Amino acid sequence: MRSKIISVVFAVAVLVGAVRFVLKQHTARTEAEHAATEAEKRRVTLEAEVRQAEQKLAATAAERAQAQAALAARPKPVAAPARPAPAPMTALRNALLNDPQLQNLRLAAVRPKLRASYLPLFEQLGLTEAQAAQFLAIAEKRGEQEMDLAAVMETRRLPAGDPEIVTLKRQMADEFRAAQTALLGAEGWRQLEAYERSIPAREFVNEFAGAATVVGTGITRAQADALAVALTGASPAHAQGGTVTTENIDWDKALVGAAATLSAEQMAVFRNAALQFRNISRIRELAERK
Repeated sequence: MRSKIISVVFAVAVLVGAVRFVLKQHTARTEAEHAATEAEKRRVTLEAEVRQAEQKLAATAAERAQAQAALAARPKPVAAPARPAPAPMTALRNALLNDPQLQNLRLAAVRPKLRASYLPLFEQLGLTEAQAAQFLAIAEKRGEQEMDLAAVMETRRLPAGDPEIVTLKRQMADEFRAAQTALLGAEGWRQLEAYERSIPAREFVNEFAGAATVVGTGITRAQADALAVALTGASPAHAQGGTVTTENIDWDKALVGAAATLSAEQMAVFRNAALQFRNISRIRELAERK
């Protein structure tokens, strides 16, 4: 009896296990079928979205092609000529060109330099103090006119060769010549014309004299005059009737001339300045050749 009960229990247990197994398999199959169904739905949806995207992309490409074709068919506008970039004007330069008070201060600052530049001419012509003062007043008026002309050229963007500018320069030169001729006479005017072609050299000598004085090797008036003559003689442009400038001086030749006038200490100061200008001139020459 006991063995029969055990057999029945065992059979029931096997049956329960089989039922569970069947149920488990069914559940798994159902879940798998459901997952497959969902995956198929998702696949169909994705394929539909891909087709839509491809259609939109094709439509966009067609629209872009049409736009490009329409743009290419349009007549191209004629490009306007490029306007030259305006020359930079610093605040200080703007003030100097347009502020009368600053212009007067500038003229007052350069007045001693102007007198020093023309002092040898005053002595050469034998001018009195009153005549020298009148000469400087005429020269200062020319300086004022040059500043006014520079302001016109700057604000109106006019080149130096503009007919209006050329006319104004000629009028200024005629006025200066008439005033100085009335003061100095015809012969005095001719001497002034010749002297002015050497003014840049004398201005350089004045600057050098100041530097030499600072370092304790000041030059005499006779040395300054001799040095100005040496610099003028070292300028091919001056020899051809032009004006001497620091750019057209043969500085090697100028050094030889200066050595005959200056002491060793003075020559060291002069050589330093001369070599700087010589190097600048050589750099400019090399740049022009390229």
